[in-house]
Amino acid sequence: MGLYGIRDIQITDDGDLTLDSLGDIKVATPLRTMAQLINWVILTNKGDVITSPNFGANIETFYGKINNQFTRNLIERTVVSELLETRVIDSNDLIVNVLPIDI
Repeated sequence: MGLYGIRDIQITDDGDLTLDSLGDIKVATPLRTMAQLINWVILTNKGDVITSPNFGANIETFYGKINNQFTRNLIERTVVSELLETRVIDSNDLIVNVLPIDI
């Protein structure tokens, strides 16, 4: 079962706290909370979270790899596995698309 309906502190895409018009810490909507959780899992490397050393998708390990179907499949499997293992989202609700871009 995914983490649906929960709410967390809202952060910016850079990880900074978001404040409301009164200067109070803003609480994210359930949809925004889900997006933040997915982003956190994908961008975190194993070992980054002291209390959960096996948490994270280790996306950085793919930096510099050849941009081919094999690598894209491996990225997809890694992200799907970590999102399901952490129970952020239910497998029936998950679609991962790896975009083949060069930068």
